[in-house]
Amino acid sequence: MPILIGSILMESQSKNNKNYRRYLDMKIIVFCILSICCFGTLSAQSVLFNDGWKFAGFEFVSKEKVDSSRRLGSNWNDQFLTEQTNTADSAAFRQQPDFIKEQAFLKDREWQTVRLPHIAFPEPLVIVKPREGIAYYKKEFTIKPSLRGKRISIEFEGAMQVTDVWVNGQYAARFTGGYLPFEIDLTDMVHYGAPNSILVKVNNKANPLVPPGKPVEKLDFIYYSGIYRDVWLHIKDPLHITNSTTANKVAGGGIFISYPLVSKEKAIIDIQTDIENLYKYSKKFTIEQVLLDKQSRKVAVTKSSTYQLNASEEKHYTQQLQIIKPALWNPDHPTLYTLKTQVSADRKIVDEKRTRIGIRSFKITAEKGLLINGEPFTLTGTNRHQNYPYIGNAISDNASYRDAWLIKAAGMNAVRASHYPPDPSFLDAADELGILIIDCIPGWQYLNMNPEFVNHSMQDIREMIRRDRNHASVLLWEVSLNEVYPPAAFRCRQAEVARSEWGDRPNFYTSGDSYFTKACWDVPYDDW
Repeated sequence: MPILIGSILMESQSKNNKNYRRYLDMKIIVFCILSICCFGTLSAQSVLFNDGWKFAGFEFVSKEKVDSSRRLGSNWNDQFLTEQTNTADSAAFRQQPDFIKEQAFLKDREWQTVRLPHIAFPEPLVIVKPREGIAYYKKEFTIKPSLRGKRISIEFEGAMQVTDVWVNGQYAARFTGGYLPFEIDLTDMVHYGAPNSILVKVNNKANPLVPPGKPVEKLDFIYYSGIYRDVWLHIKDPLHITNSTTANKVAGGGIFISYPLVSKEKAIIDIQTDIENLYKYSKKFTIEQVLLDKQSRKVAVTKSSTYQLNASEEKHYTQQLQIIKPALWNPDHPTLYTLKTQVSADRKIVDEKRTRIGIRSFKITAEKGLLINGEPFTLTGTNRHQNYPYIGNAISDNASYRDAWLIKAAGMNAVRASHYPPDPSFLDAADELGILIIDCIPGWQYLNMNPEFVNHSMQDIREMIRRDRNHASVLLWEVSLNEVYPPAAFRCRQAEVARSEWGDRPNFYTSGDSYFTKACWDVPYDDW
């Protein structure tokens, strides 16, 4: 496929096979540099965009003393130290930053060459006062002229935590929140065959409107800093499968896989594929779903009839696969399949996505507890934060996999991702190793009843489910703000938002704190 971008070293693994990148240390890495590469006739591709960034950081100076002797969690009542407020953001955060002023501020600054993921302000082994500041990242890249007419976008898996982006001096957008991805459409901002520049400004200071929201001095974990997860460059045909989070559709966007029937004899897989046509005219196309086993053998195939989508129209299409005697997923036998989704138009494949799935059913009962594939299952679990000494959250996919492997080796089969959505690589590892996940929205002992904070919290629920819904490992969706005890109506709204993202599909359970008042969770936390 004819894509290539300036001085980018393009790793051979796509985003859809991200979990396999941990093996790259043992294999020859194939780079495609400024040439037409052998990607066949596929018109879409995702490549890592982690190399070649320049960094400059400016730390906030504070003379405020911090009581480092305070140990949160040493007292039962610590869980009730919830800070409640109704606070708007400062005027500085509401204003769109001025590119000319930013450039003047950065003039003559010393820049370091870095590779993402990256921590802007490395922390000591024993942290007394967490470091806060503004991190600037810039990069130059070139888009080949042959890509004119494609859709070009860049996706950040995580940046901490208020992010402003400029492309070729043009303000692209602001994104808030440090634990979920965001994507920027560059199509109308990039030059073809000439250098492009991107500037990213990241502020990791706690923001009262951005969950968790609590000042880091009062937090039992640390926000850390920088663009600390992977960045991807996406090249798409104007007719393409949408991004599950960027599409911003309730129970839609991207690919949504569910299992209406699961048994040892037969399984049915429902596949919802969201297609967008950004051509200026209608397009005819087909969608083919191919299920592959771990040896890459075809297990089931279905191909749609010809669909037609009008210009600038977006619509989802549902297909079904039936598998006789499926290999079911559970933590003791985490069998995975790969679903290959191909969109074809004009006798060529214009988009393809591969999704690793595990065929399984969950049922939680008062009588028998948790049933996986109809059989009782006992949980032995722990909690996990994603940080490492010195580098904070900016850990590699290998480190995420190692965490999951060590947890599994220690005899655990369940992990609560406290207190925010983890890196996708950790969920990939959980799928592969057989670890059940409690997926959590960002939040900890802080409630701001300002509508902007409330709406942000609800949007976090939606985006977490949209990002992670196809992972075999996710058992519970913790959609409450951790150790926060708002009125029942607030918590019930959180549960309703979560259920709206799932529709009437099976295998869905919410969870959350239920102290003081009974809420609407499927699995309430009434005690430790």
